[in-house]
Amino acid sequence: MAVQRSTVATMLLLPHLFQAAADSRAAAEPHAVSYVDFLTVTLTAVCALLAGLGLFLGFGAIWGYLTIKKEIVRAVTKKAEQRIDKEIGEYPDSKEVIALFDKMSAFHSQQVMLSSQLLTNSHPVSTIRASKKGQVKPKDSGSLAKDYPGKGK
Repeated sequence: MAVQRSTVATMLLLPHLFQAAADSRAAAEPHAVSYVDFLTVTLTAVCALLAGLGLFLGFGAIWGYLTIKKEIVRAVTKKAEQRIDKEIGEYPDSKEVIALFDKMSAFHSQQVMLSSQLLTNSHPVSTIRASKKGQVKPKDSGSLAKDYPGKGK
């Protein structure tokens, strides 16, 4: 306990000892500050304050730029997501598209079947026989269409 009391006493008396030493030195030298020295110290302090203010404003500008940039990206992302959701909402659901595709596929197969029935020859055997014999002759169907009304005038 005695060690702690002496340490505390030393800590309390230490500033007074330094002050006494400074006062004794000051009494030995007269303090005569010229106007030029005072002006130099004052202008140096003003320059240091302006430099600190410049640094503070610089860091504030960088922080503001980064904050504004982050907020702009967030706002644009939010608007883009809303716009995309709106645009996607206008299109049909995937189940509807699949059902429509199945319906179109069935319609296509019907069209293929109908066109194959219309375009295929109803008598393929006679055509083959005729071509083998070399007797393929065009039929005389007469006039396919009537003459144009103003043709002979």
